[in-house]
Amino acid sequence: MIDPSPGFSPNPDGKPNYTVDGKPLHSRNNPEEEARRFIAGILSQNPTGNIIIAGVGAGYVFEILRHLPAERVFFLEPIGAIRERLLGVAPPGSRILASIEDLPSGPAQIFPLPGHRARFPIAHAAINDYAKSLSREPTETRIDRATTARFFRRWSRNFFRSLFYDRLEFISQPVKGSGTILFCGAGPTLFDDLEQLDISRATLCAADTALAPMLRRGIIPHYVISVDSGYGTLYHLKAAAHAGLEQHPEITAVSWSGGHPALSLFFRRRIHFLTTFPLDQILSQGILNNLPVFENESRNTAGIAVRLAWSTGSHLAFAGTHFRSQAGLSHIPGTGYDLFASESQSRTRPISQYRPGGYSSDLTTRNRSSLEGVKAMAGMLGVSIESQTRGVTHAFPVLSQDPRAIARFILDQWDRIDWTILESFGLRRPEFNKWKSVCESRLSSI
Repeated sequence: MIDPSPGFSPNPDGKPNYTVDGKPLHSRNNPEEEARRFIAGILSQNPTGNIIIAGVGAGYVFEILRHLPAERVFFLEPIGAIRERLLGVAPPGSRILASIEDLPSGPAQIFPLPGHRARFPIAHAAINDYAKSLSREPTETRIDRATTARFFRRWSRNFFRSLFYDRLEFISQPVKGSGTILFCGAGPTLFDDLEQLDISRATLCAADTALAPMLRRGIIPHYVISVDSGYGTLYHLKAAAHAGLEQHPEITAVSWSGGHPALSLFFRRRIHFLTTFPLDQILSQGILNNLPVFENESRNTAGIAVRLAWSTGSHLAFAGTHFRSQAGLSHIPGTGYDLFASESQSRTRPISQYRPGGYSSDLTTRNRSSLEGVKAMAGMLGVSIESQTRGVTHAFPVLSQDPRAIARFILDQWDRIDWTILESFGLRRPEFNKWKSVCESRLSSI
């Protein structure tokens, strides 16, 4: 059996379309909106690795290249008559493949175009078999999707809160340099690892979890990387305050627009990096279009350290990042986890029984994925991971921006923003209008 042949049949308004056995391949009324909903569904899953769109048709799905880098997206069009026409209208850099044999190896997710799958069931049967054979990490994907859905409103709120800072600084284009960035995680081997290194010959970047224990040891990091906007971050910051953080105003926080708003209360200076968060992407396509986007395939704070090393042309060393527990401890003592345990202990729940979790004596699947992701990122970016330190790096390259200019840009682009992407995360139009009011309020403030 073979699939029926398509016939090119434009819509009444002239937009391209095909018919198969008299049925249209795309919507006759609004094929662009149909494609946007399809793309929003893909982005809502926060996919990692390569993305394969099975079935391209008239090409409305090329819109996805506005949201994701072209090197991650492959367009599979098995119908020859359609593929021949696509070659003449595809955006530069898009990769159109003829069969599953042409697809790249490695982690990938396949997203079949619904109308295409319905019209060409024979071709999609083979594609479906290939999809089942892919080696994927469904648990990782589910965790990331659940985290995104839960925190999206919080990240969005924090993004607009940042517009009321006096100024915003962003990591800018990478520079050539030397030296070592030493990332300090909160694993139980942190101080043992640091004893093996000359920390005076490195720029110290600590995870926010590790900050309090380091301060108590008299080890003062240059930068603190904070990504999580959850309640636990506040405990890590409070623990650092108890350890004397206010005595070290020179420590700079490195975070992102959706990071914890309390960072501005604990640090005098906060530097942002752009991410793949949709609201960040709006800025990266306009007012901040010359800045790098920090993709973090490892889904761990150590991955941000890799990006920072890349931005300064530095080598990278690690301490406290083995992703394993030791002697029953998952983290170095003195973190915000211990502070939380001390405040929540009771007769039936003594502090000795509290375990924050996350690590075990053997690498879990998720932690193994994080460790491999960090190494893969370093290899991709050309960052050398070393066991010794070489020297203090240059300061991070930054661009300073007036938050009011960002608010003005968002308002100017308001009617052009594709809000369907945000709706796919569960947000509704009234919430967008509230954000618009926030931007207007920022412009009217002094």
